[in-house]
Amino acid sequence: MSLPEVSFLDSTWHCVAIVHVPGRRPFSQNLVYVYKDGHLVKTATLRCPSLNEPFSSCCIGSAGHRTTTTTTGLPAPSVPAALAHTHPSLTRSQSVPATTGLGWGSGLVAPLQEGSISSTLAGTQDTRWGSPTSLEGELGAVAIFHEALQVEALRVLCNLGPNETAPFKPEGELHELATKLLLHYSPQACKNNICLDLSPGHGLDGRLTGHRVETWDVKDVVNCVGGMGALLPLLEQVAAQPQEAEAGPAETHDLVGPELTSGHNFQGLLLPLGKSSAVEERMERNAVAAFLLMLRNFLQGHAVNQESLVQCQGPAIIGALLRKVPSWAMDMNVLMSAQLLMEQVAAEGSGPLLYLLYQHLLFNFHLWTSSDFAVRLGHIQYVSSIVREHRQKLRKKYGVQFILDALRTHYSLQRERPLAADDLRTVQTSLLGLVREFLVRSSSSDDLQVVLNFLAAGVDDGQVVGVLDLLLALLQSLPAQESLAIFLLEPGNLEVLLALLVRPRSTPSLPDRVCKILRRLQQNERLPERSRQRLRLRECGLQGLIACLPEGAVSPQLCQGLYKLFLGADCLNLSDLLAVVQLSLQADLSVRLDVCRQLFHLIYGQPDIVRLLARQAGWQDVLTRLFVVEAVTAGSPLPFSPEPPTSPEPALHKPPTESPESSDVFLPSEAPSPDPDSFYHALSPFCTPLELGLERSSVSSGNTAGGGSGSGTLTPASQPGTPSPLDGPRPFPPSRGRHSSSLSNVLEDGSLPEPTISGDDTSNTSNPQQTCEEELCNLLTNVLFSVTWRGVDGSDEAAWRERGQVFSVLTQLGASATLVRPPDYIKRSLLEMMLESALTDIREAPLGVLASLTQQALWLLRLLQDFLCAEGHGNQELWSEKLFEGVCSLLDRLGAWPHLANGTADFREMAQIGLRLVLGYILLEDPQLHAQAYVKLHALLQTTVPMRREEACYVLSKLEAALARALSTLPSENPAGVEEPPAAATAAERCSWLVPLVRTLLDRAYGPLGLQWGLPSLPPTNGSPTFFEDFQAFCATPEWRHFIDKQVQPTMSQFEMDTYAKSHDLMSGFWNACYDMLMSSGQRRQRERAHSRRAFQELVLESAQRRARLEGLRYSAALKQQAAQHSTALLHWGALWRQLSSPCGPWALRDPPTPHWKLSSAETYSRMRLKLVPNHHFNPHLEASALRDNLGEAPLTPTEEASLPLAVTKEAKVSTLPEELQEDQLGEDELAALETALEAAELDEQHEKLVLSAECQLVTVVAVVPGLLEVTTQHVYFYDGSAERVETEEGIGHDFRRPLAQLREVHLRRFNLRRSALELFFIDQANYFLNFPCKVGGPTASSPYQGPRPQPCPIPPHTQVRNQVYSWLLRLRPPTQGYLSSRSPQEMLRASGLTQKWVQREISNFEYLMQLNTIAGRTYNDLSQYPVFPWVLQDYVSPTLDLSNPAVFRDLSKPIGVVNPKHAQLVREKYESFEDPAGTIDKFHYGTHYSNAAGVMHYLIRVEPFTSLHVQLQSGRFDCSDRQFHSVAAAWQARLESPADVKELIPEFFYFPDFLENQNGFDLGCLQLTNEKVGDVVLPPWASSPEDFIQQHRRALESEYVSAHLHEWIDLIFGYKQRGPAAEEALNVFYYCTYEGAVDLDQVADERERKALEGIISNFGQTPCQLLKEPHPSRLSAEEAAQRLARVDTNSPSIFQHLNQLKAFFAEVISDDVPLVLAMVPHQQPHSFITQGSPDLLVTVSANGMLGTHNWLPYDRNISNYFSFSKDPTIGNPKMQRLLSGPWVPGSGVSGQALAVAPDGRLLFSGGHWDGSLRVTALPRGKLLNQLRRHLDVVTCLALDTCGIYLISGSRDTTCMVWRLLQQGGLSVGLASKPVQVLYGHEAAVSCVAISTELDMAVSGSEVCVCLCSGETEFAGHCPWSPDTPA
Repeated sequence: MSLPEVSFLDSTWHCVAIVHVPGRRPFSQNLVYVYKDGHLVKTATLRCPSLNEPFSSCCIGSAGHRTTTTTTGLPAPSVPAALAHTHPSLTRSQSVPATTGLGWGSGLVAPLQEGSISSTLAGTQDTRWGSPTSLEGELGAVAIFHEALQVEALRVLCNLGPNETAPFKPEGELHELATKLLLHYSPQACKNNICLDLSPGHGLDGRLTGHRVETWDVKDVVNCVGGMGALLPLLEQVAAQPQEAEAGPAETHDLVGPELTSGHNFQGLLLPLGKSSAVEERMERNAVAAFLLMLRNFLQGHAVNQESLVQCQGPAIIGALLRKVPSWAMDMNVLMSAQLLMEQVAAEGSGPLLYLLYQHLLFNFHLWTSSDFAVRLGHIQYVSSIVREHRQKLRKKYGVQFILDALRTHYSLQRERPLAADDLRTVQTSLLGLVREFLVRSSSSDDLQVVLNFLAAGVDDGQVVGVLDLLLALLQSLPAQESLAIFLLEPGNLEVLLALLVRPRSTPSLPDRVCKILRRLQQNERLPERSRQRLRLRECGLQGLIACLPEGAVSPQLCQGLYKLFLGADCLNLSDLLAVVQLSLQADLSVRLDVCRQLFHLIYGQPDIVRLLARQAGWQDVLTRLFVVEAVTAGSPLPFSPEPPTSPEPALHKPPTESPESSDVFLPSEAPSPDPDSFYHALSPFCTPLELGLERSSVSSGNTAGGGSGSGTLTPASQPGTPSPLDGPRPFPPSRGRHSSSLSNVLEDGSLPEPTISGDDTSNTSNPQQTCEEELCNLLTNVLFSVTWRGVDGSDEAAWRERGQVFSVLTQLGASATLVRPPDYIKRSLLEMMLESALTDIREAPLGVLASLTQQALWLLRLLQDFLCAEGHGNQELWSEKLFEGVCSLLDRLGAWPHLANGTADFREMAQIGLRLVLGYILLEDPQLHAQAYVKLHALLQTTVPMRREEACYVLSKLEAALARALSTLPSENPAGVEEPPAAATAAERCSWLVPLVRTLLDRAYGPLGLQWGLPSLPPTNGSPTFFEDFQAFCATPEWRHFIDKQVQPTMSQFEMDTYAKSHDLMSGFWNACYDMLMSSGQRRQRERAHSRRAFQELVLESAQRRARLEGLRYSAALKQQAAQHSTALLHWGALWRQLSSPCGPWALRDPPTPHWKLSSAETYSRMRLKLVPNHHFNPHLEASALRDNLGEAPLTPTEEASLPLAVTKEAKVSTLPEELQEDQLGEDELAALETALEAAELDEQHEKLVLSAECQLVTVVAVVPGLLEVTTQHVYFYDGSAERVETEEGIGHDFRRPLAQLREVHLRRFNLRRSALELFFIDQANYFLNFPCKVGGPTASSPYQGPRPQPCPIPPHTQVRNQVYSWLLRLRPPTQGYLSSRSPQEMLRASGLTQKWVQREISNFEYLMQLNTIAGRTYNDLSQYPVFPWVLQDYVSPTLDLSNPAVFRDLSKPIGVVNPKHAQLVREKYESFEDPAGTIDKFHYGTHYSNAAGVMHYLIRVEPFTSLHVQLQSGRFDCSDRQFHSVAAAWQARLESPADVKELIPEFFYFPDFLENQNGFDLGCLQLTNEKVGDVVLPPWASSPEDFIQQHRRALESEYVSAHLHEWIDLIFGYKQRGPAAEEALNVFYYCTYEGAVDLDQVADERERKALEGIISNFGQTPCQLLKEPHPSRLSAEEAAQRLARVDTNSPSIFQHLNQLKAFFAEVISDDVPLVLAMVPHQQPHSFITQGSPDLLVTVSANGMLGTHNWLPYDRNISNYFSFSKDPTIGNPKMQRLLSGPWVPGSGVSGQALAVAPDGRLLFSGGHWDGSLRVTALPRGKLLNQLRRHLDVVTCLALDTCGIYLISGSRDTTCMVWRLLQQGGLSVGLASKPVQVLYGHEAAVSCVAISTELDMAVSGSEVCVCLCSGETEFAGHCPWSPDTPA
């Protein structure tokens, strides 16, 4: 069949399938379907003979003799994938030459000849078609099936690709097709031109006539030399490269484009990440980018490499190494390559790797924040796109909290290299936009809380403003803005926003944003009223907020915002209004002007508000201070000081010579407090002078300045002729004389659609010529007038005191500050407006209220009189025309003038005031004003009733004084033609006015004045035409002067004293009262302010500060966590580099460092710690040696134990020890709970569930590690909670995860004499010592299940927690768990039967002592409870050791302290004579202990980590050489010489020779006497080496003498002689702190003292648990034990004891001369109680792969020959025979080295298969369960550990892999799908492997005789290469 229309492409794999479907009916046609790459391309009919004939031959492809194909590799596809379905070479590829055929073919370059379908006889094809020709292609796997396949199966086969070696494996999709296979060939299963048939029959092997081509992919090969981790050193080398000249920003900009580098329009930017080779080629110029692209290619389509990168912590290490890359190298190329890498991993679907890459590359902002702005922005863009794509998945870890933390950490102004302001703003905006997306799409309260926490703790104002803008935008656009608004108003949330308003040193925009947010909330009418009330600060008020504002100028935004927020509400709070006004006093003038505008509009929009405003305390002070030009500082007190200014004596009695400087002025608050007895005078706002007379006519009187009556209340401004300091700054003097603005002028338009401001001398606010000061003054004057006149109700004195306070404040401000206008002019304007309003009120008032208005007018006139006679005396400008007109109009309207002589007191007083003011105006220099006053006075003199003498004399005196001054100015004679000077002309004019007035007065008061007798020469006043001249001449006569001085002046003075002096006294009291009220209201406002401040601090600030503190702690913890992750990644990198650079590693160093060693924590089953591991952080402790020799500088740090007072130890001492110490065991409730098994649902093995979580400490030899313990239904987890992780044997940190199924024993333990610990033992000998410290507040264990609850008392809390964890572990009932553990140590010993086994010599002395130590709580993990062994010898001087001589042994019946009989009496006497005066310390024989931490370090000083611990214990130095353990004989001699040295031995003396050698070369000093250098331990003469010493010492321990007396020593240490009277009699009592129950640490409250006491206990040591309270039985002798064994026949006899009786038996297993390659009896076969004594399973495998499972019983006394064997019946039946799935590798067949059987006999593991797979077969059925292919070549060897936990496989690919066995219900069920660890280092095929779990070690050998020992820790994280690791 030819297919000319079908194209096959070069260098591309194609899948060709030919399906023949026979006809189903007799004459129907057969059909042939041709598929290419899973798609049908041809259908044809086929006429052929019957196919029922036997299958004879099959030829696929061309003949091989003409083949010239020598291809060694496959070039990459050169055509786009869209044209054809291509499969590039994915893994190792093997193929054969191909022409046509079935299966995979590549490179078909010549089309087939055309022709129709025809058939020919087999063997005649060459004759008919000619000799075949190779098409120079390659043929992959070929399969022929019995049946036609469906299209779906064909497509699955095609999708598997050309390199799938096992498409029909049991766990695959096509496993059902395996039974339909007729032939299956693969290029990989070819050797020596033989193609193995891979079909189940294995019977049709083919012959290859061409060449076999084999290619290796570098992606695969990297897994033979170290995995993906072997590539990482390239990155570190790249990071260290210097900057190249051509690599620079230009290249980046060329890549990025102008819009990205410019930093604008970032929202629409996309990185140019096309997949073209040109872009990648350009990216590869950057070495870092090239590395990432290389990594991408290695990971592409390679799941193994992806797992390898995850397993070696690759992403974390890459992230850590990239931080070392210089910033110039982290350009856009790196970012783009990182994006390509992550996109590739995402496309592969590798979730864990992608997550790690996101964590350490994408979301690691540290990598990108030092780059150029374009790179940073591009990075944030990419982050945004990923977050948008996977929002829900990434939200928890990389949500709002993460983004805000990144913003705060990397993009604040506090950074070392901050961006430019615009760039920084752009980055912040983009990150906050990402936050907004999170909040808009799915807003949660947690995210909003995060935002508020950020605001509360934010440092950068720009970031805070950005987040506030975000909230504002959400409130405006969020669909769920109601929920956001309600959330923001919740308690604790609103406080954050309010606290931002009082944030110190914030930018002006920050409070503006806060106010906008609050305003937005306030305008939301749908919010509950309660929430809106909280917004108005009803609890603490706005005043509290303002009181808490920081010092400094207040921004306009804050004032505006607060005004709109709190004063724009529907219900106005006037206290808040005053608070805003008070706040504006700290702002500049423009802010106060704006506030005044708002006030003006408010008052004239709501006229009634002035009454409410006038009721607020201190309103006069607050409003009036708006006149001040300068902004007041926040630190100065706004209300007036309560201290009144001092005045020594009443002003009435002041001497006339008083200087102006001593006059009263406004005193600031710093003034000293006055004498309470002194009389203080009025602080008149007008500073009223008590002048009783104006200028006299006498020029020589010299009293022109003050009339001789200086006043104490006179300010410098009121002194005539003295320049007033208050007159200095006059911003705008009235342009038209004395007219000033008034309310009537402001509002005279009558129509105010919007309030406008106008005045006589000012325009409205829109007038551009009006200055801010003018506008402010006009507005504020009107506001003050409105509140003063309209707001204050009443006309009595109390009401006027309220009004008068305004004038008092103005006066005081004028003395202490600069106002926008002099205060006198402000007062004048207020008085003018008041006069006008008073007149209007009287005109419009009904008759009923006229009396009150009269009283109002009287007080107004009094104020006006006080003002003009004080300030007006020195400043004539204050005597305005408007005031004159107002007074005259008011008095005229009231009709008060006629009451001047007689009438009511009020009207008379008003008339008198009017008269005084009219006279004052007459005396002015302004001609217009005194002309009006002349007219008014003239009218009064003519129309009023006749005056009394007093008024007449008063008026005459005033007029005469003015007239005298005018006459004195006139020239005596004026020559003709000489012009009069201006002064003379003015005087003449005044005389022309004054003389007629005097004439009228003299005429009207002729009688009352007594002119007939007083002035007899007076010219006639009536009708005389020359009176003017005559009177002027008369004024110069003595008669006139005498009359004036003797008659008029005294009467005038008396009149002033009777009238105006009384008025002055009245006003003096009035101003005093005003001042007192001002001070009182100021104090009240101050108290209110302080109260509001406290309330605001308590209700708002403390809440926000508490939130900020918590957020600060969380943020610092997050930073610490990031730093810890980075340091952990560097530790991983250090460990990986050590592995890679070790001698057999891919980066092996030419000069490797000298190895140093430390003791591993790995134990054997006999609890021996034998293993040494490399010490990568070796410290030679040279400084410690120098300090010992006094050559260094000793740290002066006294230990806490030394300074611990006796009172503390007495506090912890238990007063009365219980007679019988209660056994350490579970309570009854816990024991009862153990009987209740967990339900099946709780123990569901498919779903792991957490059952318990508890805080605990992992106690190790080196440190006590805090952490968290979690127990689930399947595992035990410990999470290291250390602040800084360290490198351990198990990796980085002390975390562990152990299956519960491997838990063997759980022991109750003590820690620091407290029953608070557990020790877990696993079947691989790993053990963990966990302490459960009880924190204050109760137990720390929590469980979702209702487990047993320990009784709260009398069990201590820490014991409760421990017991709870303990009982849960037992309830979970792991299959291997011994139930003895639920008992106390005493019961455990009894139930274990160990004593009986030891007595009967079934276990050795060493094993028994180690078990006793374990049960009694002794552990390697706690140095104060280290296992204790006895000294057994006393002969360390003989050349040989004779163990048959009892004299060489120590007396084991006595404590080590009295092993010398001479010490016994001394020790006894010391005990009997000891008495502690304090009663704290009990009697003791020995002050030290036989086992303590210092003793352990003493023996093990040459082995790390004990060397470092010893130096640490000795305060940083080595101990004195003579006190060190330098000789075994010397150590024993020290025991004999001193009863104080009572140290027993440690187990290492009996198994560990390395501790006797100084392998690390520490400088231990020299002995003092001999100057001999201390190095290795000096051994006894009878020991030739450390190994010999250990061997002979161990033989001594197992000797007959020790066996016969060991029970005596056990009684002393663990038995009945440990405590009580027996201990006293045996001289075996130690210091009380070493006994359990003697000290209660929980009684010590102080943490530091408790820690010190724990140190004391640790150093003293601890006595083991008392296991026996009766004498221990003695051991049988060897002879007695042998006799006993002869009598007992229950157990199989030991073959080593009956070597002469061994017999051989023959059992035929397999016939046909096929040899066995495996015969094994699994050593852990499960037997139930019923089947005890039943036969065991014997598994055999023959060389042809036949499997046999036989039964045998090796020893049975009931059978005559003691032996039975039952052959597997399936072996002899060909139909039932079970063959392992093959085929095997050609030429090697089945190898016993490549077979392993699980310890329980349930599984058989096999290697040696052609496809390099590791296969798992179930026993005894022989069913193939699994086919694991991770090796790249044939598996050559297998080995299991003795525990049945791990399997190790070796392969031709030079690697070894460690696999974990899967178990279920304690039985093996399979193998994990992925290896736990891959071991590298061989250079040839691995030939043998072994693994030991207890030694934590794997050993492998290769074909070139290289053996590697790999120390493993859970086979995770260690790939050592060194062949010299000691075992």
